[in-house]
Amino acid sequence: MSGALISAPTNGDTNWSNFVSIVQKTYRQFNFVSLTNTTSTGLPAIEAGSYASINGAMYSLTPATGGNEAITGATGISGGSELYIKATVAGSSVSCSFTTTPPTWSQAKGGYFDGDDKYIGGCYKSTGGRYQTKFVYGDKLPEDQTRPVVDIIFPIGTLNMMSTGKPFDLTNYEYTRIIDVDALINDDALIARQSISYHSTGKYGGSLTISAGAITLKAHASTNCYYYSASYNSTSVNRGDVYFTIKA
Repeated sequence: MSGALISAPTNGDTNWSNFVSIVQKTYRQFNFVSLTNTTSTGLPAIEAGSYASINGAMYSLTPATGGNEAITGATGISGGSELYIKATVAGSSVSCSFTTTPPTWSQAKGGYFDGDDKYIGGCYKSTGGRYQTKFVYGDKLPEDQTRPVVDIIFPIGTLNMMSTGKPFDLTNYEYTRIIDVDALINDDALIARQSISYHSTGKYGGSLTISAGAITLKAHASTNCYYYSASYNSTSVNRGDVYFTIKA
């Protein structure tokens, strides 16, 4: 059996039950939520003006007194933990807290849930107590994943590739959770754009070294290296981008 049309009422109709059904289904997966401190490693809060649909009902996540909504429970969770943010309904009110328990996708409820608690998003708490890679849930993730991956881009700016290299600060990120890294390098004439994604000593040799403090980009110091040449030694050309993918 195929699906069926849910007819919308028109002006003059006396039965608007389908309209109510359409509205409820439209906001079933609604998650208009944003977090604070997304550009820093500070403790996040639910940003004022956030709303979420939980078990078919719409809730404002802004406190009655206004401002941002605090997320409780972070101090009791040790560093090096994947944190999730869940919304718990009690009567007509809702509160948000951190948990390390992963959710499951509920097709019936339209989102990630643990029982009746809806999961809003999450972040990673590093061993140093920094709250990193904050995210908010949208559509269902692939392959039954409960955490997304985040793509980060570092503009290289100017760089003489015949220099000792250039570091990119990883203070805001847990380097052990990086799952891919690459760089696209512009030549001085801006007519070629090449990739450095590994360590090599060959013609296209170079390295992107990931450590606890930084990703360091450098060319292999050899006259046989494509990047270690006069075609890549300008200090006024935008050299391109370093980008990496990290598990949230």
